[in-house]
Amino acid sequence: MWDETAAWSGVSVELAKPASGKKPSMAEALEALPEWARPGRRETYLYDLWFDGNPWLLKRGEDFTQERRGMAHRIRHAAKKRGLKVTVAHREFKAEDWQVEHHLAREGDEVIAVQVHVDKEAP
Repeated sequence: MWDETAAWSGVSVELAKPASGKKPSMAEALEALPEWARPGRRETYLYDLWFDGNPWLLKRGEDFTQERRGMAHRIRHAAKKRGLKVTVAHREFKAEDWQVEHHLAREGDEVIAVQVHVDKEAP
């Protein structure tokens, strides 16, 4: 059987006996809170991927859903929270503005360009 009393700081306390008569299971110590238990909003975007130092072109409706100005703000905030410096530019895509690889976006797409500056200052 298990001990029916416990002592904390010199105070003896009667423990309730489980219905089964067996010793109750002990709580388990964790190294950190699991992601689902952390307070605040959960990140729904792939910031860690986008913050790898490479330039990224994000398209509204594919990579993010909210208004692009709000998303640009969220990206800046996520980078700041991680202690990173980031360049973020957003606009409605116009084909004549793009000199390279037109397959990345079509005219009228709302896009955000993102690049984290690893080990150097943002331009």
